Amino acid sequence: MTSRYTLAEAGGGTRLEGRVVLVTGAAGGIGSAVSLACARQGATVLLLDRNRRGIDQLYDRIVAEGLPEPAGIHEDLARLDGARAVALAGQVTDNCAGLHALIHAAQDDAPLAPVEHYPVDTFRRLLDTQVTAPFILCRTLLPLLRAAAEPRIVLTGGAAGRRPRAYHGAAAIGWSGADMLAGILDQEFEADGTLRAFSIDPGSVDTTMHNRWYPGRSAADLPKPGEVADAYVFLVSAESRDFAGPLCTLDDGVLEGAGFPS
Repeated sequence: MTSRYTLAEAGGGTRLEGRVVLVTGAAGGIGSAVSLACARQGATVLLLDRNRRGIDQLYDRIVAEGLPEPAGIHEDLARLDGARAVALAGQVTDNCAGLHALIHAAQDDAPLAPVEHYPVDTFRRLLDTQVTAPFILCRTLLPLLRAAAEPRIVLTGGAAGRRPRAYHGAAAIGWSGADMLAGILDQEFEADGTLRAFSIDPGSVDTTMHNRWYPGRSAADLPKPGEVADAYVFLVSAESRDFAGPLCTLDDGVLEGAGFPS
């Protein structure tokens, strides 16, 4: 299986033409860049975020570029439960003929703090956003995804979720959970080949959260969200059919895939 992919230059194309892609955290830094990149490749993008204004602004930008008209879904993932997820699935079917891919790019606000001082309410909210909500969405949307051609689920992880890193608390645990959920899904659907699932560590990116965590570090040399978006486009496209996974790491414009250690 192929395990390396070199990011393509940004631009328009048809790699996702006819595909419907749901992006969580669509108003965020990476989420908005990924949503726009998918739309520029021909996808109809469902923009899910708790930030209604951010969704509206991204909607207007996509439409202004003459791309496939997206749909906005206002939802706070930290409050998502089974009933709300079923209602969300209804919104998907009302707006589109099907669903080809789910990209979980939502990342909630997280402090850097030692475990003994980590806010309990913050911990719960982050785990709900980064682990519980993706599980509920995957479980609820799987019938729609399995009915589509080349369905994909792409979760967002991070280096601190693959190797313990002090002070990263719930963010690191959430990323670890994303890795495990992707791995379980990939194994469960490996036999029939109906679905591929990945968890991607996009590396250090010039985002609000990264700059808040490391205020003393210059972000001048960090990639912008738009520069990492093609990795997500690749993973939700048919091109990732034989890409090794489910653990994906993006470094210096190269995406590498690997399995879990045996």
